[in-house]
Amino acid sequence: MNKITKIAIIYFSLAVATGTIYFGTNYCHTSNLISELGAQKTPYNYIMVSGFLILGIGLAINAAKKPSAAVIPFAMFGLFMAMAGIFKHKPVDPNQIYSITEHNLHSAAATFAGISITIGFVWQGIMQTRNMLKSVCFYLAFVCFAFPMLMLYFPSYQGIFQRLMYLQVFIWLWTFFPDKIIADKSQKRAGAGHAA
Repeated sequence: MNKITKIAIIYFSLAVATGTIYFGTNYCHTSNLISELGAQKTPYNYIMVSGFLILGIGLAINAAKKPSAAVIPFAMFGLFMAMAGIFKHKPVDPNQIYSITEHNLHSAAATFAGISITIGFVWQGIMQTRNMLKSVCFYLAFVCFAFPMLMLYFPSYQGIFQRLMYLQVFIWLWTFFPDKIIADKSQKRAGAGHAA
């Protein structure tokens, strides 16, 4: 049962969607990153920080309910997301003094979160028995690599790319994690036999 994952996704999504309300008019969903809602010295940043923590811890708890090597990348994604909340992004206002070390730790956590979930999607792409599901997993692995690149090349639209990436990842997690994770080849063969 992935109730925890769904609750976490709902809270995170609401924290993002209402960002302009508690952040103020200086925030733009098109060009600003989600992490900037929880940035250092940002008023009410605890709302988005809580989103990172709830999502991260929720995914890790749910992964523990179905322990296998295949869920480890998704659990690590959750833990790194939580760390991205603990260590905050630099402020949107470049004139504010902030902790460079904390910002660098945030960036590292976000990078490792992306690497972890990409590995998880590749793994599931290999293990899935249905061609459609394999294609979806490999596509999402591509999204988790390509969209951050697009964010770097088109900073004016980085907020859009990031939200589209999260939207697609969340739909998959909502639908498949952790109950429909295929853990090993024996499970894969059993699933294929059942499908036949």
